[in-house]
Amino acid sequence: MGLRVLFIYPLSSPGPQVYRGYHHGIGQLAAMLRDRGHFPSLFATHTCREQDVEAVLGREKPDVVAATSSTTEFPLTKTLLETILKRGRFPVFVGGVHATIAPEEVSSIRGIRGLCRGDGDFGFPRVVDSLEQGKLDRDVPGFWFRSKGEWTRNPPGPPAPLEGLPFPDREIFAYEHWVRPTRKIMGAEFLGSRGCPFRCTYCCAPLYGDLYKPRGYSRRRPVEDVLAEVEAVLARYPSLDRVGFHDDIFTLDKEWLAAFCEEYPRVVGRPFWCNTRVGCITAHEAKMLRKAGCFRVHAAIETGSPWLRKEILNRDISDEQILETFALLKEAGLRRLAFSMLGIPFETEETIRQTVALNRKIRPDRVHVTLFQPYPGTALFRLCEEEGLLEPGGASDYYGETTRVKNPKLPKSVLYEYLRSFVSLVYGTE
Repeated sequence: MGLRVLFIYPLSSPGPQVYRGYHHGIGQLAAMLRDRGHFPSLFATHTCREQDVEAVLGREKPDVVAATSSTTEFPLTKTLLETILKRGRFPVFVGGVHATIAPEEVSSIRGIRGLCRGDGDFGFPRVVDSLEQGKLDRDVPGFWFRSKGEWTRNPPGPPAPLEGLPFPDREIFAYEHWVRPTRKIMGAEFLGSRGCPFRCTYCCAPLYGDLYKPRGYSRRRPVEDVLAEVEAVLARYPSLDRVGFHDDIFTLDKEWLAAFCEEYPRVVGRPFWCNTRVGCITAHEAKMLRKAGCFRVHAAIETGSPWLRKEILNRDISDEQILETFALLKEAGLRRLAFSMLGIPFETEETIRQTVALNRKIRPDRVHVTLFQPYPGTALFRLCEEEGLLEPGGASDYYGETTRVKNPKLPKSVLYEYLRSFVSLVYGTE
């Protein structure tokens, strides 16, 4: 008959800079469950109002509840699940980044049956199948299960192969409505790969790499599979006239990139954007992207301080490489979005000025600036702890305008003023 599975998707509080993206993980799991005869639905919210929880439970009548959570949304996730568990004895499972990097904290939620560390593409459908059959399968790789107050902690299996997976479900998101606010900027969103081989200290990518040692976590979908999904989504949602690829480094696999650029104009032929990393794209590849229909490329500067970049962020990238990458993108006719980050541990007013100056040299078409936020499990979080740089409190939102990191040589009032004025400083005439 199939089970009714309600996905809980906690969101950041809305704001001018907050981007509410399509959740590929939920979409993938929903598609896998549909293929097995189950019935997925979605509750996406940035608040926990009891009347909303009661309404969705009454409407969807779930047999299983599954929540995903990042670190910053975990307090909301916990409150939502506690509210849900007061209203019924649902088997509740938690996945996502926070369950992967902080499973002990997630396992402290009273009443949940299990959590998933890493990929759940095959594991979670197996869990749901076993519940339908009347006996929970406690041997699923990557899952922790609670029984009578004790936890079974299964190690992860190999990372899920991306070949042959069903296309992620978008119907449960009411996708056309979901993407409407950013339709002209982001378009229809896709993933051609998972994982990143680099080990930036502020990022969770190294944690996934370590979780799947020695196999590694990075892998890529076949070009024809990606293009078939894009083609199907654009046919289903014709108002979406552009495409975006959220791969951490879209240009990393040179052979794959060449095949993609050859086939994309013929199969899809819509404008698209993608991400790269400084040093991971050549002038030839930039021109190849432009010819294929790419109109914008995103790349991170992070900081204008070579010392902070190399010694604190573990990004061994020179100013010269940054200038070269942004120049070759411009020469290819591509618009350029540059990411910068302020408030890095040991930041000073001088290093912020260096970040402004480097952006002024590059003159990207758009800058995106955020405050550094220390996330548990990352190498830079550990450094902040060791150096006594963390004030009390939980993880701040990625889009937040405050930070719990102390920089002894940089008053927070000065840091926040630079954050507010960063764009005008980059594009100003002084």
